[in-house]
Amino acid sequence: MFTPSRKRTGPSSSGRRSNISLNTTPRLNSSLRTSGTSRTSLLRKSFAGRSPAVGNTSLISSSSPTVTSVFNANHHNIESYPSSLPVLITEAITQADDFSDISASLGENGWSTVVIKQQLFVWAHKPSGYVKTTVCKELRLPAPEDDVMHTSNNVCLDMDEDSAAVSVLVVTNNFHVQHWPNILTSTSNCNELKQESFVENETCFNISSIQPYGYLVTTTTGAVYQLHTTKSHLICHQLHTPKSLMSGISRRVSSFFFTPSQESVKIIQSFTKPTKIAGEFEMLILTSNSLQQWKVSAGNSEQATMQMVNEMDMQAVLAPKLKTNNSSSSVKIWPLDVMRASRKNHVTCLVGFSQSESTVNFALCVFSDLSKQDVDIVMIEHSSVAEVSDPHYYPSYKLVVEDPSSRFIDHIALWCGETLILKSLTVDGRNKMEDTIPFSNSGDKLVGAGQCDGRYIFLSIFNALLTCSSSLQSKLPPTLEDSILNSSLSSPLPSLDNSLNSIPGTPVMTQARMEHLETSGNTAQKLQAAFLYFCRNNIRQAQSLVDEVFPEEKSNHLLDGAVAVVSTDLLDDYPASDPRWAESVSGAASEYRGSAGSVILIHQLQDKQNAHSMFLKFLSEVGIWHRLSTISHGQGRNSTRWLLSEHSEKLCAANNLLQKHSSHQGIVDAAVRKVLDARGTTATHGGLTAKDYFYREVSKIEEILEYLIEAEVKSLSNSSLSSHERFSIILGVNSVFEAMLLSALNYRRTKALTFEDSASKKEFIPWTVGSGRVSVRTIISEQHKLTIEIGIPNANDNQQRSALYQSLVVLTDLVMEGYKEQLESLSKSEELSSKWAEVKSQHDRHRSLLIKPLIEIGQLDKSAILAEKYEDFDILIQVCEQSGGNERLLAYMKKFMDQGFSEFLFKWYIERKEYEKLLSCCENSPIQNQQLTKFLNSHPKLSWMHQLQSDNYTSAQDTLQHLASLEEDLCAAKKTYLSLGKLAAVFSDQPETKIKEKIEDFSQEQELVQYQETLPAVVLESMQTTIDTMPVYPPTKLIQLYIGDVNQNANEVDFKKAFELLRYLSDTDEEMEYDVEKWKLIVWCRAILKDRWADIDLSVDPFESCSHTVLFKTLQLAHTSGLLGEIVPEVDELLSCDELKELRKSSKFEYLLRASFERIQRTLLAASS
Repeated sequence: MFTPSRKRTGPSSSGRRSNISLNTTPRLNSSLRTSGTSRTSLLRKSFAGRSPAVGNTSLISSSSPTVTSVFNANHHNIESYPSSLPVLITEAITQADDFSDISASLGENGWSTVVIKQQLFVWAHKPSGYVKTTVCKELRLPAPEDDVMHTSNNVCLDMDEDSAAVSVLVVTNNFHVQHWPNILTSTSNCNELKQESFVENETCFNISSIQPYGYLVTTTTGAVYQLHTTKSHLICHQLHTPKSLMSGISRRVSSFFFTPSQESVKIIQSFTKPTKIAGEFEMLILTSNSLQQWKVSAGNSEQATMQMVNEMDMQAVLAPKLKTNNSSSSVKIWPLDVMRASRKNHVTCLVGFSQSESTVNFALCVFSDLSKQDVDIVMIEHSSVAEVSDPHYYPSYKLVVEDPSSRFIDHIALWCGETLILKSLTVDGRNKMEDTIPFSNSGDKLVGAGQCDGRYIFLSIFNALLTCSSSLQSKLPPTLEDSILNSSLSSPLPSLDNSLNSIPGTPVMTQARMEHLETSGNTAQKLQAAFLYFCRNNIRQAQSLVDEVFPEEKSNHLLDGAVAVVSTDLLDDYPASDPRWAESVSGAASEYRGSAGSVILIHQLQDKQNAHSMFLKFLSEVGIWHRLSTISHGQGRNSTRWLLSEHSEKLCAANNLLQKHSSHQGIVDAAVRKVLDARGTTATHGGLTAKDYFYREVSKIEEILEYLIEAEVKSLSNSSLSSHERFSIILGVNSVFEAMLLSALNYRRTKALTFEDSASKKEFIPWTVGSGRVSVRTIISEQHKLTIEIGIPNANDNQQRSALYQSLVVLTDLVMEGYKEQLESLSKSEELSSKWAEVKSQHDRHRSLLIKPLIEIGQLDKSAILAEKYEDFDILIQVCEQSGGNERLLAYMKKFMDQGFSEFLFKWYIERKEYEKLLSCCENSPIQNQQLTKFLNSHPKLSWMHQLQSDNYTSAQDTLQHLASLEEDLCAAKKTYLSLGKLAAVFSDQPETKIKEKIEDFSQEQELVQYQETLPAVVLESMQTTIDTMPVYPPTKLIQLYIGDVNQNANEVDFKKAFELLRYLSDTDEEMEYDVEKWKLIVWCRAILKDRWADIDLSVDPFESCSHTVLFKTLQLAHTSGLLGEIVPEVDELLSCDELKELRKSSKFEYLLRASFERIQRTLLAASS
């Protein structure tokens, strides 16, 4: 993390001893200690291409050198650092007689030092606001005494940005103090302090800056001195603990820390850091057996004191935790390094330990609270072979945390001169990936290590400045990460130097912007920060930030919105690598310059595609994916997963459109211009083209489709175009549609399970058919129509026509797949059932409009393929009808059995009255024949024919009988049904008794039909009908017709038929107005009323005088036919009928009536006896 420097403040960990003790560093192999000439040649070759030195100041160009890979391991890659090592230093290294004389401190503040004997080099490995170019200064140190060489531990740098000064303090091993107030202005102005200010026989261990209170100098004997600097001289005094506190500190600790008598205990590392209280600092002292925490009060130089806060016996605390269960040996502990790291300021300690005589293992110990001595231990896989029993042996490994200001300690490095161990504690969910880089194998040697702005920096003899690219290296394309960071900020960061922009991907700029996003009040920006941490393999930091901003135990309505914003930003991101955009984008998004990424459109789109895929992976791995709900989109709310899928699809579409752009440049360029005009984007800056503006906003890529049609129609309106040109325009637009939409559709198909949202009950309208001012579905349909009406007529050969035919298939696919997905989403909710019916109706209509033209132009196979795919049964039947293949029809009946094809086919034939085809379509398929039988059960007028065809005479007999009973419209039809039914009964396989019974039933019904057919002509005429057209009359109606007024000439035969029809009446018939007995009386009354009874002469034989009446003739005819006994009434009942009310007043009539019936009664009695 980059934190802007305060006035006169030094580095937060300037007291760390970050180099190897050269006295304990093994020398290079003898085979590599070559002559000075050959070694110099080798070094010059390794440092070739560096900037020249000028005097004792080396200026390095701000342009980044080419990054080259040096070591490739399984999980980490060591490569050259973005800034070069000054030539002044490379030349000094090449001229060094012994590499053990070289040490370096690589500061997190951007400044580094290299010490080679009496030469001290100070340079900035990153530019700053007051140093526009990387400056390298050479300073001269005094000659070493007693062969104890100077090291970089004896050097402390201090920056004052307000006064643009870099001061250097050097305390040699023999306490010769030198101070350069500002090396940027002068390297000759040096203040010095004599050795008498210090205790004799002490050696400087390291120096810590505690500005504005000077420096702390720690000696190897445990003494601590405070140095104050002025412009002309130095002030030094020793710090002491308050007398009142001495009783609270053990005698061992106090005597060790303040007296030189304890030679068996030595200081290993010290780490100084300011606390929140002004003038107060924390100092961690790591000794060979303990870890001590001290509070330094330096506010008043005359009363500066030190007070111990905590002390930990490293052996006692760590040995039990590091001991393996199966070993009885004791554990020997070597404390190696200490620092504070992570945002929780955990004390982080590196230790070596051993349970054997020859193997030393290592562990990282993280203390969350020193007072409680709670420790988390991470084991290091690397081990060293050493003489553990040697009392003088002490491992020389040191610790570097790549980003000490991160939320968690994720990446660490252990190093000594010969070896570098890189360990990623958590990467992509896989724990503790580790690599060992053996520098000694190539004769190289590390002389310094550190971190700057959350990035490793190493210095080796042969390879100069190095870094690790794959530990915190972003998985995003570098330019895209910078672009995301820049475009996410609404204003520049005031604390950052604009000069930093001169180096692409400057870590300080990246880290500062990520922290700005992380601390923003905008949830989308915080989500972006978590995403960028994820891309840099900081999984724990990403997860922690997500948990903090979107706690899972709470329902967070902002989550979906933030995800949508970040996803859209990735699609519409400005290309940071393109210098032309820098001139056209204002604000923070324009701050980035000179990225090493691609300026080629297709690569920029591919970068966006890769980034969006990484974003989806991020959402899944940090636990956001399963929490996504809905987002406001279009005119309603939709699944957030669907929106993410849409974004991925649009990236595919944009890539494919760009690939087609040059092939159809004229019409696509015209459409692009129309899109930009509609958006109001007309101005261009810095050489940007309409193409650049259009492809930047991938989220609106579908807008071009509408304007492609407009441009196409405009071009086709040119009457001077040849047929080939018209064909080419149509085919070109088709290919653009296909490239865009088909790629999106294919992506959606392949990723269907990924983006499935089973919980969503919303309507899904894919953008490939339904978004924009005009729906894409409408646009595709219009293009389909243009292809049919203009494209095909202008195709000159079969090859051209085939290309257009295939385009029609694809266009149809695009529309129908959208309908299919839309209907599937609607079917999941009962509340949307009415909408489903509406869309299904549109689906069926659109389907026919798109597929039917293919039949009309003779493309039966393509029509069949589409109709099969989208279950257009009408088209399939038409294809079969035109191809004349019944086998194909049977195949469809089998294929779409569960979808109701057979029933659709049967109805299709019935609607067109093609009964013969209906009855014959299933002849060769028993299964389909059963389906037809079942279907025809509801169509009895056809089923009897199918039953006869199937030799099922019994069923046919029953069906015909049923039809006859239902027939009301046509008597002739009923007669036919009865005749056929009677015939079917004869041929049925029923028992004989059953057949006879059925024949009798049919005969009775036929007799009833015969009564209707023998109605007098006068009756038929009055009814305005004929025998062939008259409807079916019930028996009561027939009786009325025979005896009613319409039959003016009714005679005894008609009345006899009326009496015979009484047999077909049933007293249980609810529709009958009167019962059978009543009907008998009615018929007799009508027969009586046919004559004038008053004119009959009683003087003669009454029977003679009545013989001419209809009544008498009816009686005689009934008697002759044997019917009389069934119909003769009681005279009293007859006389009581209302119809005879007038006649019964006449005694004459009553006499004649009684006499006539009495004679008939006697005749019947005589006949019966």
